[in-house]
Amino acid sequence: MPKYAGILSAFGLALADVIYEKQETVGKSFTPENIPYIDEHLEKLEQHCRAHLQEQQNFSEIQTQVYLHLRYEGTDCALMCQPSETTESEGTSKYGDFLETFIQK
Repeated sequence: MPKYAGILSAFGLALADVIYEKQETVGKSFTPENIPYIDEHLEKLEQHCRAHLQEQQNFSEIQTQVYLHLRYEGTDCALMCQPSETTESEGTSKYGDFLETFIQK
């Protein structure tokens, strides 16, 4: 046990990244018709997280990551999918291609 364990612990907390996570259920099929709605919803969540972190402290850099919990219709097990880094094309979100990640998983 280090002599100054409390000080080392506090120092570690001061260096740690501050993380805020927000999740909401959308309940829509991932179809090209619903992608604008999903993008709008993700953008609102992103803005909420940024505002919450700014209330905590004036951070100089905030990074966000978006995920969708996707599942096949009729199943109850969802996979957490981060968008692949592809250029935006028809049928993909402005955040990237979630479907490609889902199929790979």
